[in-house]
Amino acid sequence: MSDIQLCPLCGSGKVNVTDRLAMVEGGLGQATCPCGWSGAASQLVVKKMEIGQAESIAEAVAIEYLRALAVYAGASIGRAMVLSGLVTSSETKTLARLIRAACTAAHKATLYEIEAIQLELKDGK
Repeated sequence: MSDIQLCPLCGSGKVNVTDRLAMVEGGLGQATCPCGWSGAASQLVVKKMEIGQAESIAEAVAIEYLRALAVYAGASIGRAMVLSGLVTSSETKTLARLIRAACTAAHKATLYEIEAIQLELKDGK
């Protein structure tokens, strides 16, 4: 079992505790989240998780992100492909395949960049 700290505003696990000894409103330790929340580390929601549970949650988020890319960006990507002349709108099978490839590539690139950012934060960059 391990403790996972979550943002009290959005529920994200992407919180950053920068100075555990800083006195801030609400207690010790300056904590921030990409959603804009900032406060004391003691205000973070702490959840106990089994080993592997965090990975399962991360995998579910990644799958949901890929689905959201396809649903919300797929039409725009397809329109850009047709307007740029990559394919015609009548080439539906090819267009669908290219949209899927573009969404998958964007998904992989984003997850790769998230890992790079996490390593930078961990190393204090």
